[in-house]
Amino acid sequence: MKSSVRLTAHGADIAARWKPVQNAAEEAWRTKTGDGLRACLEQVVSQLPLEHPHYPASYGPADASITGGNGADWKAVPRAPCDTVSFLPGSALLSQAIVAFAMEYEKRSRFAFALATGVIQRVPPEGRPVRGLGHAPGISALVRHGFVRLSGAGAGQTISLTAAGAAVFAAHDDRVRAVETDWRQAFGPARIDALRRALEAIC
Repeated sequence: MKSSVRLTAHGADIAARWKPVQNAAEEAWRTKTGDGLRACLEQVVSQLPLEHPHYPASYGPADASITGGNGADWKAVPRAPCDTVSFLPGSALLSQAIVAFAMEYEKRSRFAFALATGVIQRVPPEGRPVRGLGHAPGISALVRHGFVRLSGAGAGQTISLTAAGAAVFAAHDDRVRAVETDWRQAFGPARIDALRRALEAIC
């Protein structure tokens, strides 16, 4: 028996509002970077061997990594031998680049790229308030696995790195540079330098 999924009225309303919001965001990027960011992303993404998600997605709620144990129970989608980029919104192109970068990062580390950048790298040696950090499920997982510790309660709760978390923090930049080095070899240094400059312009 085939199952089907349909949008509720609320979902349909969000879907209708999404396109103008997406277009406005892309126009804001274009204002800052011209067509440079999109051109760089198209050049890189078109050369990726796999078609990656059009929004950054981890393996699942219990695993923030991209591949979840090297993708043992999911099937990769090979990139088609045709134009797979020119019709995509900029957000989908950026997502595919981020996912590809995260996969390369996670080959060098069993630690999820999303948690390394979204939590660990945002906690200074002296610690910081949890408020404003976000990533509540990720923080809970990091506490459970001994990478961070929480103290206090409510609005005054703070987060600090354990020795294991500090080790991830210390190794992060080297791992990122290693991926960038590989990408410079794979896609050409000029192309990756241009992509970096375009991304920095919107940060």
